[in-house]
Amino acid sequence: MRGKGFSLVELVILMVAIGVVATIIFFTLKPSEVLEKSRDAQRFADMKMLIQAVNRFLAESHDFKGLTGPYSSIDAGFSSAASRQKIDGTGWLPLNFSSISSGAPFSVLPLDPLNNVNHNYRLGVSYSNKTYEINGVFESPENTPKQAADGGNNPTVYELGTDLTIL
Repeated sequence: MRGKGFSLVELVILMVAIGVVATIIFFTLKPSEVLEKSRDAQRFADMKMLIQAVNRFLAESHDFKGLTGPYSSIDAGFSSAASRQKIDGTGWLPLNFSSISSGAPFSVLPLDPLNNVNHNYRLGVSYSNKTYEINGVFESPENTPKQAADGGNNPTVYELGTDLTIL
C-alpha cells in the first residue's frame, strides 16, 4: 500500500512542467515591454493631471507672469526629489498650486518614472497669450506613434496643452 503524498518522480515532473510554463510566459510577455507600457501609462496619467491642474490654476485668474521657461522635471538646482516636487511654486513646475481656492490638485508634482535626460516632463508658457504646453516622451513602440499624432509640432514628443507650438 502506497503512503499519502507525492513520489520523487511526480515532484520532478511537476517542477519541470512549471519551469516550461514559466519559460513560455516569460518569453511571451517580454517583461521589458510590459515595464515600458506601464511607465508610459504613468506618463500619460501624469500629463493629464498636470493639464487639469494648470487649467484650474489659470481658471482662478492666475497667470504666467514672470515665467520664461521652458521648465523641466530634470532641471538642476534641486537638492532632492522632494524639493523638485513641491507644489508651492518652488518645485520644477513654478506655479503655486497651493493658491487654488478649492485646494491643490495633488500633494506633490509628478516626475517622469525614469526622470532622466531622455524621459522627463517639460512645461513651456506664453505669458502674453496665457497658453502653455506640457510634454513628455513615450518608451513603448506601441505608444510612440501617438507622439506624431497629437497635433503638436514635434513628432518625437507627446504634447498636450493650449498651444502645442511653444516647445
